This record gives sequence, C-alpha cells and structure tokens, in this order.
Amino acid sequence: MDKKIRINIQVGESMYPLWVEPQEEPIFREAARMVNRRLIAYSTKYRGANISSERVMAMAAVDLASVYLRQSQNTNLETTEATLANIAADLREFLGNETTQS
Repeated sequence: MDKKIRINIQVGESMYPLWVEPQEEPIFREAARMVNRRLIAYSTKYRGANISSERVMAMAAVDLASVYLRQSQNTNLETTEATLANIAADLREFLGNETTQS
C-alpha cells in the first residue's frame, strides 16, 4: 500500500489540504477542476441575483451528483445487459446440448 501524500486543491476561493494515495492525486485534482467549472458557470448564470456563494456551491454539488448518478445508472445498465447476454448464451448452449443428447 502506498503512503499517502499531502496535496492542496483549490475549490472556489479556498484551498483544501488533503491526504491521498499518490495514484488518486489526478482524480482529486480533476474533481476540483470540475467543481470550479460548475462554480464559475453558476456564478455567471446568477450574476446580479444576490445568491450566496454557499448556494452556488450547493447547486454545483447537486449538478455533479446528478452527473455521477446518471453515469452510475448507465454503467449498471450496461453491466446488467452484458450479464443477461452471457446467461442467455449459456442457456442457448446448454439447451442446444440437451437436444443433441436426446
């Protein structure tokens, strides 16, 4: 197991120190970039609407969580379809062997 390393990521105007596995550093850095892009998008969209930075952060979090959930559902569906296809192929093979043995 790798030793954790300390990294600093910036989200919005704040810096956050994190201890992560070295191989996970790029994931955390990309996650921070994704959050920051969403923050900029929402801040721009609601500029002048007097919305707090907390609310902008919450909207960005919900947006990213919805992306994650959609992707997770798609991945689960693909995995389920592949599993069902394998089961169907096994059944066809088994039934094919049954008819040739009779």
